[in-house]
Amino acid sequence: MLKKFLLVSLLINFSVFAYSGDYKSYLENRCINNNEGWACNTLGWIYLYDYPRDVQKALQFFKNGCDLNFSYACGGLGYIYKYEFKDREKALKFLKKPVP
Repeated sequence: MLKKFLLVSLLINFSVFAYSGDYKSYLENRCINNNEGWACNTLGWIYLYDYPRDVQKALQFFKNGCDLNFSYACGGLGYIYKYEFKDREKALKFLKKPVP
């Protein structure tokens, strides 16, 4: 269920920018300069599943989004820790994080 939820979140976020030529720099600007958690979350999924894959950058952007209290980004962190790093304890920490 969590995988489906996260995948739908990715598709919705990514579909908005799929046709723009410079979507990564646009999102990086929104995430870093404007502190917008949704942009950090979208970048996290892009770096996790785009080619070439960059799990460390994905982790960084998910962490930024989670620090901005964007719950989907916390879910992305949980996903990475559970499925990439096989660390169930750390995954649960982010998946259960209360976000205001």
